[in-house]
Amino acid sequence: MTMQDMVNPMLGTAARSAVAEGGFRTRAGPLAEAPLRQRFALPPPRSRGGSCVLAAARSLIGVRFRAQGRDPALGLDCVGLVAVALARAGAEVTLPRDYRLRRGTLPPLALPPGLVACDGARPGDVLLLRVSPAQLHLALRAERGLLHADNVAGRVVERPGEAPWPLVAAWRWRG
Repeated sequence: MTMQDMVNPMLGTAARSAVAEGGFRTRAGPLAEAPLRQRFALPPPRSRGGSCVLAAARSLIGVRFRAQGRDPALGLDCVGLVAVALARAGAEVTLPRDYRLRRGTLPPLALPPGLVACDGARPGDVLLLRVSPAQLHLALRAERGLLHADNVAGRVVERPGEAPWPLVAAWRWRG
């Protein structure tokens, strides 16, 4: 299954072509100028794959929740958490600015090269979850639970057990 197959067909050709191009994209703003790895001057990852993504995400536990948050020093939302974790794992990520997860659709963005569709069962897998009919949420699979930016708790948390929401799609970092 290709990344284009994972994009909601209701999004149309713009979203599918964004997937074909590869990488998180944004139209304007300072984050559009450089991938996240360059912006935060991150060192090369020590390990690879899902364990590296999960370790990077765990380093963000306790960071405050901030809607549209893209900088751990200021706060993260679910997209920011996953993007920063992937960048720290070695992905070339440029963050989206105009996504509409609250409206229940995927943004016209692509996933970084090295992220492949999967079943979402392994630690470090990126999960797209349907929180409500009108809202999607990104999280990471942990060994015994879920790691995500929780707006109710007001911070990035790791919670035990299965995700309380249905799985829409999942990706695994092969970096």
